[in-house]
Amino acid sequence: MRWLVFLIAMGVAGVTLGCEKPADLVQVGEGKLRVWGFSIYTATSYRCADTRLGDGSQVQGPFMLSLTYARDIDRNALLDATRDQWQRLGLAKDQGPAWLSALASLWPDVKKGDRLSLFIDRAGQSMFYLNDRRLGEIAEPAFGPAFAAIWLHPDASYQQVRTALLGGS
Repeated sequence: MRWLVFLIAMGVAGVTLGCEKPADLVQVGEGKLRVWGFSIYTATSYRCADTRLGDGSQVQGPFMLSLTYARDIDRNALLDATRDQWQRLGLAKDQGPAWLSALASLWPDVKKGDRLSLFIDRAGQSMFYLNDRRLGEIAEPAFGPAFAAIWLHPDASYQQVRTALLGGS
C-alpha cells in the first residue's frame, strides 16, 4: 500500500500534480504597455511555483501570459502586430502564415477591459482564453514559445514590459 501512495504522489500512476490549468499558476510579473502616452494593455505572466522563466528566450509550459486591454482593438490589428513582431525578431519564418491563419480563426476583436490569455501546458499545447472562456488551441509545441517571445525575448520591443513580466521591477 505504501508503494501505491508513493507512486501516486510522484505522478507515476497517471495522476498529475498541480499546474495543469491556468488557475494552478502563480503570478511572476506585470507590466503596462503605453505608446505615445496611451495605455494599450497590462500584461501579466504566470508560471508553476516550482519553475523559472529564465531569460524568457524559450518559455516552456506550464506558463500563462494575459493581456488586459485598455482600449478596443480589432482582431486584424492584433494579427498585424503579431506578424510584425515575429518578423522583427526573426521568429516563425516557416510557420508564421499558418499560425496567423489559426489565430485569425480563434481571436475576436477585443474591447476595453477584455483579458486575452495564452496558456501553455506541460506538453507544449497552447490554449487561448478570452475573459476565462476558452477560445481554442494550437497544438504545435513551437507555437507557444514563439508567441510568448513577442514579450519575453531578450530583443523584445518593449524592454520595460519584458523586465516586469520576468519578475523584475
